[in-house]
Amino acid sequence: MHRRLRHSAHLLLLFALLGVMTSSCSSFRTGGRWSGSAIDTASAVDQLLDGRAFQRQGRLAEALACYTKALEIDPGMAPAWIDRGMLQKSMGRFFEALQDFEHAFQSDSTSNEALLHRGVVFGQMGQLEKAIAEFNRALQTDPEDATPYYYRAQAQLQLGDHGQAIRDLDRAIELAPLRAASYNLRGLAHRAAGDLQGSRLDFRRAADLDSTLVNALHNLGELCLALGDPVGAEREFSKVIDTTLPMLEQAKSLPGFRLHHGYKANLGPGSSPAAILFAQRVTTFVARGRLYRDQGRLDLAMADFNSALELDPTHTEAYSNRSSGHLQRGQVREALDDIEQVLEREPDNGYALGLSGYIKSTLGRNREALSELSRAIDRNPQDSYSLNNRACTNMALGDTLAAFKDAHRAIGLDRTQSAYVHTLGELHQQVGAFESAIAAYTQAIALEPKRAVSYFHRAECHLQLGRAGLAAVDYRKAIVADPALRDDEFEEGLRSGR
Repeated sequence: MHRRLRHSAHLLLLFALLGVMTSSCSSFRTGGRWSGSAIDTASAVDQLLDGRAFQRQGRLAEALACYTKALEIDPGMAPAWIDRGMLQKSMGRFFEALQDFEHAFQSDSTSNEALLHRGVVFGQMGQLEKAIAEFNRALQTDPEDATPYYYRAQAQLQLGDHGQAIRDLDRAIELAPLRAASYNLRGLAHRAAGDLQGSRLDFRRAADLDSTLVNALHNLGELCLALGDPVGAEREFSKVIDTTLPMLEQAKSLPGFRLHHGYKANLGPGSSPAAILFAQRVTTFVARGRLYRDQGRLDLAMADFNSALELDPTHTEAYSNRSSGHLQRGQVREALDDIEQVLEREPDNGYALGLSGYIKSTLGRNREALSELSRAIDRNPQDSYSLNNRACTNMALGDTLAAFKDAHRAIGLDRTQSAYVHTLGELHQQVGAFESAIAAYTQAIALEPKRAVSYFHRAECHLQLGRAGLAAVDYRKAIVADPALRDDEFEEGLRSGR
């Protein structure tokens, strides 16, 4: 009955990766249009180098002051504009960063680097059309550079133009055939376009070209799940987890290493490679844990969710998935504790509201459950899971009419869920429409042949209609599938024929 929570982190990781790919310090251009005398230029270079040193140490205010001083000495120094723009971007000062990059391009229009930075900033701001315009400017400056095609494809993918994204990436790969990131992004584009086999080939090629590109391995694992290959998914997820630990340990030894709790806090403009590795490690623990949970390997699943939360105690997806794991173990109060952690951080999280409502209904807190389930449905009227659970809650509160309405809506949205049809059977049984209830339970069993509770309820209906023989057959099937359903009172009713 519990939906999988699949918050995709791909785009968050990709935009962070864009920031890293353009974050390396610019090399000096002896041919650039630097203004100032030789003496002034030398002084400006000293300030620029000091700024870079301060930035490596994490002393950002001092770095910013040095870059500004360098530009006061030589306003035409393109590398100083680039470096200051990158620093502004890393501080979330997007408008100032855009201005600095434009000054850099005006100082040295032979390079498209500043235009690429402007495009990335617009992308991080969500202004994708403006991002594409900057990448187009970059291509006008250098049509044979693969990088603008890569970035433009990223923006096209965000806009849902999968075909154009794939064409741009084809060109990027043609110009730079050994760049693993282009294959990884094209894999995402192929998957979005429905070409799962093409996607798999691209993710594999990316991973083969660069074993440190763990995002490609994670994407390959997710694709294996989509292709019905859980063994392959487990293999790829485990590779990510095994690979990222030594890489993170190495990154921690670098000067200026900083990592804050909260994977979202570590991703964004100018994210460091270590931050991206950290986020990918957390995300993959959750993905592998979800795989284990769905396979019924709950001990392994809970261990992975716990590992994710040890790394990042704010990770809402890990709490949500651990909550569903607790439910599978029958640990209802622990499940509620975890989902409340999600709602504390994301009060409008529709999935968490729906799951919290379900849990509270099992605890008999039906009024609270009804409120949360209604909020979940308000946020997503197509949420068949919450509709079914609200039907059950309304049934418990005696509002049969509302319960029937929700049950039919849930079934209309997803006719493959035996639980939804079973709920409809319970409603018919509650109002004494036993033949209609039997028909619903029969349909639920057809959808899920080992659904013990549907056999049990159908047995009850048969007994109510005086069909003790049929009731006995269904009762035996129910207790074989789930011995916990054995009921002494019902057995007495079978013996007495009522």
